[in-house]
Amino acid sequence: MGNFKNFRSYVAYRFARPFRRFYGFAKRRISRKQRIMSLLSLSNLKPDAVMAMSQDERALLDAFAKLIVPSHLVTRKGRIIRAIPQLEDVELWQMIEARRAETAIDRIKGWCGYVPETVADMIKLSKFIESEFHRADQLEAALLPRGGGEADTSPIAEAKNILGMVQMTAELMSCSFEEAKKINYSDAILAISRRHDEVERMKTKTKTK
Repeated sequence: MGNFKNFRSYVAYRFARPFRRFYGFAKRRISRKQRIMSLLSLSNLKPDAVMAMSQDERALLDAFAKLIVPSHLVTRKGRIIRAIPQLEDVELWQMIEARRAETAIDRIKGWCGYVPETVADMIKLSKFIESEFHRADQLEAALLPRGGGEADTSPIAEAKNILGMVQMTAELMSCSFEEAKKINYSDAILAISRRHDEVERMKTKTKTK
């Protein structure tokens, strides 16, 4: 009782202590619920929505974007409503369009034609496609000469490389340019790789003669 003026102050403190604990607990629970509700509201916004956000809301959304797991599945209330293609199933032109896209929405639209309905969908699908780009880079580095021709990244050179890849696929698959755009990306890379190997073998045979 050394910290209290009298016995009455001590009794009042002991009596009020449980209520203070309850108040602190309730305050934390309410604050936590408010953050959850705010996060749900932000994550369910339309990707192209324009709104003013507070500093706390921006920090909350940034943290959510870092923690959300990449996925090719779009879900609602625990049910899968859409699955975008993985690398093995994406078409050649879809890959090209997605790589050329400058925004997350355009990247997803180029990859599969789907326009995400919420910010949460946009983030997780975009992160998934980015991971598929990394897989594609590894595939090209392993199968194509000079890792797929990444030396020149100017817009003109990039356009020529894109047209050249589709044209080469059309020639190797004996189909039209438009048909080549719909060929599976992995199949196109493998066909180009086999063609490159054949050319290299012919060069080696010529040198040995």
